[in-house]
Amino acid sequence: MIVFAGCLVASACTARGEPIEPSSTAPSTTVDASVTSGGAGTVPVGAGGETDLEPLASFVAEAFGHDLLAIGAAVERARTEAMAACMTREGWEFSPAPPPPLDASSTDRVPLAEELLRELRDEAASSGSDDAEVADPRAYNEDLARCFREATEAVPDPAAEAFEWLDGETRDLYERVGADPRVVEAVDAERRCLAEAGYADPAVEEAALVDRAQEVVVEARAGAVDMAEAVSELEALAAQQRALWEAMDRCTQPRVQVERRVAAALEAEWLERNGDRLALVLAELEPAVAALTDELAAVEAGR
Repeated sequence: MIVFAGCLVASACTARGEPIEPSSTAPSTTVDASVTSGGAGTVPVGAGGETDLEPLASFVAEAFGHDLLAIGAAVERARTEAMAACMTREGWEFSPAPPPPLDASSTDRVPLAEELLRELRDEAASSGSDDAEVADPRAYNEDLARCFREATEAVPDPAAEAFEWLDGETRDLYERVGADPRVVEAVDAERRCLAEAGYADPAVEEAALVDRAQEVVVEARAGAVDMAEAVSELEALAAQQRALWEAMDRCTQPRVQVERRVAAALEAEWLERNGDRLALVLAELEPAVAALTDELAAVEAGR
């Protein structure tokens, strides 16, 4: 599966004001693109050495004038603004959370449990006000869900569309990457490292932490648990997610570097054969990118 550096049409690229519901979607792992010297059944490297470890990402960024990470973040901004406008029209006071930093590192990523805890505390601090949200939380959540759907439909996501097309066209390419003996060895080493750290299946375990954090907030808002219990559990969940991230960062980096090198040569070969077709697809998506001019300027300014 093709993945460009950073987030791409995944959890970090959805509107921040999305209604809180338990989710069963596990975070996707990423494969950055690129190749070292050969051996039987492996991808050879030219004598010139490494020049571009992300040929496809570079091609798309040059065509659009922005990388897909920035475009995804711009879509999130536009959808959040549309959702806020919708909620205001319905008579609610709505202050969406600020967007997360682009290219977040392991030191500035924020666990979902921490974000939800902050939201709960903000709600508790304003519980004595006459806000319509406090008076009728069911109506608020119904409007929030509808406004979220409308905003998503109103703002096309050219990053997601480009990704979807490329994913379908390059699936065999990344199957070849995964079958490369060097990648197989690196994946085995990663699994051993994670198992030694106590994480047999990090994606499933992180999904469980996210799901439980969302459930805690739903329970707290429904009065099924008191605030002190919710705070305690959310703090524990946030600490667990940070510990998991630390282990994943340490264990996955060697595998990612091998995959980048292996995939780069295959991507370059694919572009030689299919670059014209990809250019046509991106040209069709250009109007949707142009519609995000203001949001993209804000995203790039914040980098």
